[in-house]
Amino acid sequence: MAGTLLLVSLCLSLFLGSLAFTVPICPYTVRAKIHPGYLRMFGNWCYFFDVYERKTHDMARKKCQSLGGTLAMPKTEAINSFLSRELENTYNVFHPVWIGLHDTYNEGQFLWDDGSSLNWNNFEVTSGLWFPYLENCVALHPLLETWEDYHCFANFFVISARKPFVCQFSAQRSWPAGTADFYLPKDTPSYGVKDRDTLKLKDNIRDVDKDKSKDANQDVDNDKSKNKDLDVDMNKSKDVNQNVDNDKPKNKNQDVQDKSKDVNQDVDNLGTLRRYQLTIEKARIFCRYPEWFHSAHDRE
Repeated sequence: MAGTLLLVSLCLSLFLGSLAFTVPICPYTVRAKIHPGYLRMFGNWCYFFDVYERKTHDMARKKCQSLGGTLAMPKTEAINSFLSRELENTYNVFHPVWIGLHDTYNEGQFLWDDGSSLNWNNFEVTSGLWFPYLENCVALHPLLETWEDYHCFANFFVISARKPFVCQFSAQRSWPAGTADFYLPKDTPSYGVKDRDTLKLKDNIRDVDKDKSKDANQDVDNDKSKNKDLDVDMNKSKDVNQNVDNDKPKNKNQDVQDKSKDVNQDVDNLGTLRRYQLTIEKARIFCRYPEWFHSAHDRE
């Protein structure tokens, strides 16, 4: 008897210990069909934000039921605020989103999709004022965090009955390491929206934008370097032109001096030539008239 009690207490302690070290995660059946980017945990509830599909309230409810859950039921202010913040900040959704609340059976008596009645509500002041007997399904406004009832079904006159929606599932507990299977293999089917391809495309676009930004920055740096080189070349050209301008007066003075020397040299050459011509003329007179030359020389 004592051994049996000891075994039972040991099993109970192991079970309670395992609960203490486990964490709530979305059910595997949901993770096998939905990309993790659209799944969020809050408390013991898992939420699927199907924000890229627009369905009527009934079609949205059937979609959630096919996954094993219901439309989201924000029964407390904390859950309501969490859903609103996720829609607005994470998914950039600012228009109404279907939740699992309606009064289709009795007007004014709202029930959750699990059959429970309201204990807390956050209806807009104007909710139900226009067509109370036609607007029986409730949607959440992310910006205001309030509720308002709308037409449940779409027709030719009512187009706004198709809205995004949020599904809700009971969480399962798993070891923290078990969350690794949150990231599923490539061949895992995607449900409803093109979740995996959409997020991959966004990642690729983000990478391409980063590469383009790097290339643009590199081009700007190259242009700056070219401009610097061009400025250096222009400064060098200015220096060369300045040096040329400074050398011009020097060159002019040198040319004048050279020309003056040439003129003086020409004068000297002309004088020498003239003296040589006079000598030749004297010699020619002496040869022809030696007597006159001697008489002239004697007179001198």
